[in-house]
Amino acid sequence: MVKFKNIASNWVSNAVEGRADGVTQYRDLVKRFNYFLKRYDKHKEELSHYRARCYELEGELQAIRPEVYRAYQKIDRQQKRLDKLAAENMALRKEFAGIKEKLNQQPPGAGPVDLIGADFAGASGPPGGLTGWPGPPPQHRHRLPIREPSHHHQPRPASPVKLSSLVICITKFLWVYC
Repeated sequence: MVKFKNIASNWVSNAVEGRADGVTQYRDLVKRFNYFLKRYDKHKEELSHYRARCYELEGELQAIRPEVYRAYQKIDRQQKRLDKLAAENMALRKEFAGIKEKLNQQPPGAGPVDLIGADFAGASGPPGGLTGWPGPPPQHRHRLPIREPSHHHQPRPASPVKLSSLVICITKFLWVYC
């Protein structure tokens, strides 16, 4: 902007003094003005393009926002589950190390070690004072009904839909392969 003011003031001063190069300066001033006008139009078009792109992206964001929210919730749930399972895994590893240590402390040839009842030392039976545990429930095999030898299967007539689809398949086959 400063250059433009300087050029304009020079042109005016040259025109007042009656110099001949004032006309050439005027032409230069018009050329520069047109150049800056074209650049302004170009920037204005770019601005409108970027504004439209911004509106478009905001619309996509509005459409995706609930899905992203649910995804973040799912990630949080999975992270909590991972932390819980990692803690449980660590506890089981410690328990396994304790059982392994008990096995290593036993002298060779001493017989089996009671690893399950070791926590209930002095108890005569299962934990909680129960005298006996019930076994698994009996599993009965479901018997299929048996038909008498004289009872034969009655064939049922085919439905019209099946017949029409069969006719269509046969005609297609005949058209293709004959």
